[in-house]
Amino acid sequence: QMPIEDLIQAQTEFVRDYPGGYVAYLLAYRYYETGRIDKARSKVRLFMQNFPGHDLDGNAQALLKAINGQGPPPSLDFPSEPSPAPAAEVTGISEEPLEPVEGPGSDRQGHRLACILPLSGTPAAKYGQAVLRGLKLAFKLYQPVTEGFKADLVVYDSSGDSAKAIKALDEVDKQDKTLAIVGPLMSKVAASVAPLADIKYIPLISITQKSGLPEVGPYIFRLFLTPRLQAQAVAQYAVQILGLKRIAILYPNDRYGRLMRDFFWDQMNLLTAEVAGVEAYDPQATDFSQQIRKLAGVGKVERHAKAGSAVSVHFEAVFLPDSYKAVAMIAPQFAYHDITAIRLLGTSLWHTPLLLQSAARYTQRSIFPTAFFAAQDRPEVKAFVKAFREEVGNENASPGQFEAYGFDAGLLLLALMDREQITTRDGIAQALRNLSNGFPGVTGSFTFTETGEYKVEPLLLTIEGEEFQLVQ
Repeated sequence: QMPIEDLIQAQTEFVRDYPGGYVAYLLAYRYYETGRIDKARSKVRLFMQNFPGHDLDGNAQALLKAINGQGPPPSLDFPSEPSPAPAAEVTGISEEPLEPVEGPGSDRQGHRLACILPLSGTPAAKYGQAVLRGLKLAFKLYQPVTEGFKADLVVYDSSGDSAKAIKALDEVDKQDKTLAIVGPLMSKVAASVAPLADIKYIPLISITQKSGLPEVGPYIFRLFLTPRLQAQAVAQYAVQILGLKRIAILYPNDRYGRLMRDFFWDQMNLLTAEVAGVEAYDPQATDFSQQIRKLAGVGKVERHAKAGSAVSVHFEAVFLPDSYKAVAMIAPQFAYHDITAIRLLGTSLWHTPLLLQSAARYTQRSIFPTAFFAAQDRPEVKAFVKAFREEVGNENASPGQFEAYGFDAGLLLLALMDREQITTRDGIAQALRNLSNGFPGVTGSFTFTETGEYKVEPLLLTIEGEEFQLVQ
């Protein structure tokens, strides 16, 4: 029964979280009902892109046909609760590999790459599907330099299950022409697969933040902006570029918050800068005034202060490693306590339009890292974004970090096989470790360390007005 205006508001809040899929579908339906055909077509395609395997996938297909004048619209008598479907029904993927994705010059006789990703049966499937979209775009856009170069991509769905992932690895092991694997994503699956891949001498580029994973062995690599890299980049910019010397830390008392606190604190020590206060808060909290007052050394605020007044505090910035929802509650409370002459520092979790919608005015001049920024002016990024929009049929859509990781992994491996004429797994592993000048990926110019760790200069963003801007 919700009108379009209410559905738009709900979509900004839930995005891809439940019941975001229902909201997105109904928004497309409402546009169709009210005769706004172009908007309806755009929204239903966006639904199909963002919610693969959703309960309403069949309804969306029927609605798209109706929008194109090819039949009646579906009824609205769909289930009120999501009902998980078996993996094969969700995406058409069984435990067997998908039909190979044909790459440049493919006749299915050349070399292959494989990916082992969660594509169904788990909440992480949306990230696996995003990586796969990026991989497919790499195969679509790659331009061979060697006459007769051939490559395919074999796709395995792990469904987030370690046993399925290991079975897929065993299949890859039997295929001599499959030179490397992209994936897994989920930490528990990556921890199970990586040691076996190293034993079997199969190069594996994992897209996960699982700590210590590349150290498993010389055939294991990571392509992911880790928490440590993020904390280092923010601290270095704040101290060395902005000249800040006293920074406080306000963090959620959970595993992620404590980890980011420690990484940031370690980097501050290396930079000989002062951590000017540390306070933790309950991740479920909504009132942070006590922690803010402790950090600032101020008493309870009486709201009779004159407009424009500011409290003097002993720190110049606050590192706040939490989601946009927490930031949207915490940032205004600094202003409420008249603490306005500070910068806020964050993590990649801040890079979402939802932060702009909920707290842009309170996060001006903030600094935080991101793995990928679609508005960059680099030709590689422009070409990638253009191809992505053509692929999904939406000129306003933008790829995210997981599409970017998949694209970079695929493009790098294709380049090594083609430009470097590498035809063995051992050759791929050695070449990945010997990237000297950096590979010009859409996530930045990157290499791998001696231990196989992703090495990149993270992009830093700030907020100006109601837009994200790249820090120069």
